[in-house]
Amino acid sequence: MKIAALDYTYKQKALDIYVSGCRGPHCKNCHNPSLWDFNTGYYWIEWKWKIEDYIREYPEIIENFMIFGGEPLDQPIMDLTDMLKWLKWFQRSIWLFTGKEKLSLIDKDVLMLIDYIKIGSYKEEMGEGGEYFGIQLATSNQKIYRVKRGIVYEESI
Repeated sequence: MKIAALDYTYKQKALDIYVSGCRGPHCKNCHNPSLWDFNTGYYWIEWKWKIEDYIREYPEIIENFMIFGGEPLDQPIMDLTDMLKWLKWFQRSIWLFTGKEKLSLIDKDVLMLIDYIKIGSYKEEMGEGGEYFGIQLATSNQKIYRVKRGIVYEESI
């Protein structure tokens, strides 16, 4: 699994992690088509030092890790879960953003390691989505769920 970029989102106090690779079907007007290629970026372990540096330098402003793509759930499951386990060590909330449409498609090992999950692909024709946990979703078919110990909740707990 490769990471293409890191970014910081002030509103969510989040270190954004962009993994590369998406098997599709690709969303029309995808916001990250450059991340469809699984070869973009560097193996995730090579980013560990940079992530640690960000946390060490800005511990008070990084409260969340947000994993975007490409498609995080198209990654080799072992790599994804290894990275999630490593991120858990920092005791920040972990958010995973996937274009998968059904919670039943989400690996149980992944659900055990995250705190929030956004499901639903970008469908421009659906119109703007709602706001969940302070995040405005791009289209109305998308939803964010809270996850605790692998159990998915509709509401904040």
